[in-house]
Amino acid sequence: MAKIDEETIRKIKESNDIVEVIGYYLSLTPKGKNYFSVCPFHDDHSPSMSISPDKQIYRCFVCGANGNVITFVKDYLKVSFLEALDILSKRANLNLKLNINEPDNSPYKESYDIYKLALSYYKNNLNTKSGEEARKYLEERNLTKETIDYFDIGLSLKSGLSSSLAKTYNKDKLIALGLAREDLSDLFTNRIMFTIRDNHGFPVAFSARTYQNLPGEPKYINSRETEIFKKGKVLYNFYRAKDYIRKEREVIINEGFMEVIRLHTIGIDNAVALMGTSFTTDHLEIIKNLKVKVVLNLDQDHDSNR
Repeated sequence: MAKIDEETIRKIKESNDIVEVIGYYLSLTPKGKNYFSVCPFHDDHSPSMSISPDKQIYRCFVCGANGNVITFVKDYLKVSFLEALDILSKRANLNLKLNINEPDNSPYKESYDIYKLALSYYKNNLNTKSGEEARKYLEERNLTKETIDYFDIGLSLKSGLSSSLAKTYNKDKLIALGLAREDLSDLFTNRIMFTIRDNHGFPVAFSARTYQNLPGEPKYINSRETEIFKKGKVLYNFYRAKDYIRKEREVIINEGFMEVIRLHTIGIDNAVALMGTSFTTDHLEIIKNLKVKVVLNLDQDHDSNR
């Protein structure tokens, strides 16, 4: 987990006026030197939370909730302290590289590292001579280089990934992560690779689409669930979309990732997608914590990733 120095924290606090930040989420009423709002931390029916511009703090006179601008964002949005710093840093256009999502202390760090390497391999393949046909396929479907880079779209070749990874990592690990077969051949071959990142932004799975229309080949092959990928807990594109969702105060939930990609191409970035599963209680918790309007864009034919 990243360590943020006190000077960076101070800079973030000083760059975000508490009245403006709380006023973005709640209706404020000026009274004397302070502002008041209905407290979001208890069942409040009359304004009982005071916000002081001079002291840059807030306090509820009923439930006792209090703190600074970072505390408010953390508790109101139900995010971690580091995520609150990241949100406020971006809001103030500070361009700080906080690296809050580095999984250095995660028990699954090796699995995350393997998927990072797999992603780099697939993305590089798409930009080689061997990727010409796949690039043409994507171009014909109006996916620009910007969109391809933004969504980490890559290409698996006939072989190469598993044998390369096996020089460093255990064979059984690669098989368990759904990248290799028993003979160390690649599980994904000759397919366009759509990267699935978890809700924190780590690459954890792939959806592999055929582009050569070979007879008998399934259109999509998706990663199996692993120790780092539980599809009922992941919303595709959430880590990119969450700031846009908060800004728009609305989330568009789609059935497949291609709808999310298409929406991005027309400037709509507050969209996420289910991972080939029904809407779960874990998905509900993610959305509920955002406190935003929900728009459902679900196909009846359940075949949206075309």
